[in-house]
Amino acid sequence: MGKKVIISSFHSGSYFALTKLDYSPDVILSFDSHLDFGVGGVEFLNKFPKLKKKDGLKYTYTRNAVHLLMKKWFEGLSEFVIFHSEDAMKDTATISDILFKEKVGRGFRQYPIQKRIEQLKDVHKKVWGVQIVESPPTNLLEFTDFDGNVLIDIDIDYFSDMQTECYSYEITKSLINGGKSDDVLLLIEKIKPELITISEVKTSALGNESSKINFFLKRLEGMGYEIERFFVFNTDEEATKYLQLVNPANPISDLKNLQEGDVEKIMREFGVN
Repeated sequence: MGKKVIISSFHSGSYFALTKLDYSPDVILSFDSHLDFGVGGVEFLNKFPKLKKKDGLKYTYTRNAVHLLMKKWFEGLSEFVIFHSEDAMKDTATISDILFKEKVGRGFRQYPIQKRIEQLKDVHKKVWGVQIVESPPTNLLEFTDFDGNVLIDIDIDYFSDMQTECYSYEITKSLINGGKSDDVLLLIEKIKPELITISEVKTSALGNESSKINFFLKRLEGMGYEIERFFVFNTDEEATKYLQLVNPANPISDLKNLQEGDVEKIMREFGVN
């Protein structure tokens, strides 16, 4: 296959690109400011199978399930590590606490934040078989000694310096002490993975020669990687229309109660097809 970087507008594009390749990693190292184990969108598409044929919808509704989908697709993984910065981990623990409280009537707020973080790590290890590492502060170069093929999966909302170039910016714009792109480049130089997936990149950033993502990609090209686009929206405005479909403020976000006619009506209202 050669050394390749695959770029997608949404993180889900990385997963679907991988399913089309004759490729099976032994280890996945994923960099993300979110833990993507949501099942609602996947169940929604299963309820309305014909919607799976619409790429924009398919990638939108599976966007928050990527880690779950990768774990299920690559059954023989020896390790699956998600790098989630310390700042992002605190946000995740707080959000998880709120969601848990909504479902069972009580949360974990009586516990210190660090205890809640450790609980989250423990649950993801036991239920999903993934290791969550807070980096920073953990040094990424501690994770270079692996056997077999290593896939590097990057959602650029992990990087502090690319927040305005990613589609998750409104959620992660408070991320000050996030991951550092230079640290990940050093890790890539050490591991030399065959394949890298990069996602959540704004189309406008890709079109801007002076953007941070293009600097990052040029560094990868200098290491011998071929850059390939898998699913990239024509404009940021087009991507934003799809993201509005899963905005909690919009009725289509209440997936459990929607019928097919409701979906198609709201799609027309939002101007997507």
